Amino acid sequence: MENEIVKIIVDCETNDPIDVKCGGPSILGFDFFVREEVADEMIEEIKKLLVMYQRPLMQIRKVSEEAKKETLDYWKRIENIEKCIREGY
Repeated sequence: MENEIVKIIVDCETNDPIDVKCGGPSILGFDFFVREEVADEMIEEIKKLLVMYQRPLMQIRKVSEEAKKETLDYWKRIENIEKCIREGY
């Protein structure tokens, strides 16, 4: 469907068990919101950025998701995704 929004979920590594016991997530990674029509292209760019910044990768998946226009406007720019990956989780 045109203009459908997807969340790209990037699972990078298992979190420290102590952090998980204190309420942290079990998997560390990133979530990016993009339009469906550019999702596959963005995934390829994300993979390149993960390699460039030496981030591990367990898996990448897409799920349908709702997001505000401001969120989409921010994540549609690859430089914002790069900044996020560069700075880490």
